[in-house]
Amino acid sequence: MKRTKFTATGVNLGGWLILEKWLTPSVFKGFDVEDEWGMSQTKAGRKRIAAHRKAFLVEGDFMWLRDHAVKFVRLPVPYWAVIESDEYVSARKEVAWAMKMAEKYNLKVLLDLHAVPGGQNNGDHSGKKGQMEWFGNEVFQEQTVAILKQLAERYKDSPALWGIEIMNEPESKGNVLELRAFYKRAYKELRQIIRPGTYTIFHDGFRPFLFTGSVWSKRHYPVAMDIHWYGFTFDSAKNLDVYLHYSKWLRVIMAGLLRLGQSLVIGEWSTVLPQRLFDAQPTSKHMKMLEQNAAMQQKAYRLAICTMYWNYKAEGDGMWNFRSLVEKGVIRKKDS
Repeated sequence: MKRTKFTATGVNLGGWLILEKWLTPSVFKGFDVEDEWGMSQTKAGRKRIAAHRKAFLVEGDFMWLRDHAVKFVRLPVPYWAVIESDEYVSARKEVAWAMKMAEKYNLKVLLDLHAVPGGQNNGDHSGKKGQMEWFGNEVFQEQTVAILKQLAERYKDSPALWGIEIMNEPESKGNVLELRAFYKRAYKELRQIIRPGTYTIFHDGFRPFLFTGSVWSKRHYPVAMDIHWYGFTFDSAKNLDVYLHYSKWLRVIMAGLLRLGQSLVIGEWSTVLPQRLFDAQPTSKHMKMLEQNAAMQQKAYRLAICTMYWNYKAEGDGMWNFRSLVEKGVIRKKDS
């Protein structure tokens, strides 16, 4: 069977091992909680988490990714998948299973440490909403290094392991120097363990020009900076064409400059557009707008070594559900 090639080369498997209420609201139905931590505090909540993990991703999903020419998956990994925590339901078995599925279906995996002890930002995607105690805490930082090393030891020989991301979306305001120093330290530790050719990825904290050059690659141990560019606000852009034009060239210019310091990974992107642009057009044109936005970004990201859409799946169709966008032809395919 002739395979098809899609403009997006990778996806995130978010909402699986770290709950995000906006991605999977039905999981939270009947519970007055906002995050994974809250759900984990009761026996009923833990059962709900287990059921969600079993149903949200199955082997058929990995088969679908392979058959639709997706090459990379970015797997958000919580620290409770590596070390035991009474506050959360262990996710160790699920990560091991996902790596086996990736090996079976010839996918490359970026293991993204998405939630660290103490919390690196105050979002629910770090496990506990509002918690941000990692900074300045030597105990949490030592634990984070140990977790990264354990991940590396556990999966260093897996042919699916493409890279390890030190930390997802840390709060960088007031923390730039601390994070840059930690990135260097983590990279030094990881390259004592990982196979040559395995990438170490560091996030730009949404301040890419302050983090560019944080870590310089050593021979055989490549480094890349992860950028999450969801959208830009151009109040002067009165219509979609003008917005796409400005947005494309801003991305191209910024990527070109940042690439001088290191390789780039677009670890998260989507077809999201400013609401006012949707409001200016009838609903019948919205999917076409998403299609144009996706095509623009794929052209703009050609300087990146890979791109990973957020997210592979979500409840309901739309801009956060890569699979539905592919099946609807919004993210278009071309002959391979």
